[in-house]
Amino acid sequence: MTQTKFTKGPWQVWGDWAIKDCTPAENLIATFEHHDQDTDAAFANAHVMAAATAMYRFIEGLQLSVAGEVERDELLKKARGE
Repeated sequence: MTQTKFTKGPWQVWGDWAIKDCTPAENLIATFEHHDQDTDAAFANAHVMAAATAMYRFIEGLQLSVAGEVERDELLKKARGE
């Protein structure tokens, strides 16, 4: 498998509109603005983003049939921006 380039997790929602990693340095991963978007949806989106590295690792570790492996590998490539 290709090496991931994204910041290793875990990540967490920080403040109102940011994602940071869980290292002692608390590195900022992403920020986003809230315009006319529903606040509940915006916070839900932040939590999905914060869970992304854990979901990636879970999917990466799945043991699947050959057909499932092809789909999984395509999904992981998409997540890596390949």
